[in-house]
Amino acid sequence: MKLKYFNNKKLPKLAWCAISKRNSKEIKVHHGNGVETHENFFVEGAWDGVFCSAGFCDSTFFMGSGAIVLKSGGGHYLLLQLIHLKDYTAFPMMV
Repeated sequence: MKLKYFNNKKLPKLAWCAISKRNSKEIKVHHGNGVETHENFFVEGAWDGVFCSAGFCDSTFFMGSGAIVLKSGGGHYLLLQLIHLKDYTAFPMMV
């Protein structure tokens, strides 16, 4: 699975939308300013761990949202949503 990024200045700061089509090996991520993008993960938020290791998925405390590719060839990825109950997260839909 490969992440492909598109910085969209029309999106609000820290907003993102990940799109993956069935049987595709690519996830298109449209994002606003402030979203941290890297080869195998993207995130907007803070957590109690080391940033460069993308430790937000294993963190006890995570405030934000993002995704990480867990296996480079296997097509496994993990979407993480906000923990705070007053924030909004859309759920993925298969196309």
